[in-house]
Amino acid sequence: MKLFRTLGFRLAGKGLTALLAALLLALVPACSSDNKDDNGDSGEPNPPTESAEPITLTLDFARGPEIATPALPGSSKEALTGRHEYTIDGRTFAIFADAAANGKFFWSDQAQYGIPEPNLALYFSNIGAYVEFPAIEKLALSTIEYVYSKGAGELPEFDIQTTAGDSQAHSLDFAEEGSGMTFTLLAPTANTAYRLTVLTGKNAQPAKLVLTYTVPES
Repeated sequence: MKLFRTLGFRLAGKGLTALLAALLLALVPACSSDNKDDNGDSGEPNPPTESAEPITLTLDFARGPEIATPALPGSSKEALTGRHEYTIDGRTFAIFADAAANGKFFWSDQAQYGIPEPNLALYFSNIGAYVEFPAIEKLALSTIEYVYSKGAGELPEFDIQTTAGDSQAHSLDFAEEGSGMTFTLLAPTANTAYRLTVLTGKNAQPAKLVLTYTVPES
């Protein structure tokens, strides 16, 4: 009788151990599920999403040809045609002038002729010539402020275009003191490169270009 009771206890103990093991196995998936975030990833929280902030890029050609890398051609004698890319303050820009349209571009020093400031400028000329501005992730180019060089003649007509040559709706406002003008894109798109393009057979000579990039409306 004593032996029977001992065996019964041992059997009951084994059954209890098996039952507890089964319960633990059933609880593991539930605990694991409770520790997951909304994306199904366990433990670590989602990293915060970086919010974009408006920025302003200023191309002040009073800095000289070395404003860009490589340096801009430093005179009319060194003028270039075709498309060339430059790095300015860590951003990539492009300048184009069509040789077939007698276009050219170079850094222009009007100070040598006694022209009052601002008298140092980027010269780019004739139909189809453009300056291409960089695309910036999460931001859209919203305004382009064009500051005149005092040595410039009559302004050409301009358009704002994409790299595919599509014209973009924009407004144009002139400064009251006659120092420049501002192009405002009406429906700018984030991460898109735009061009300031010459439409007539004249030359553009901005002393400064101020670019404002903002978060586009969703």
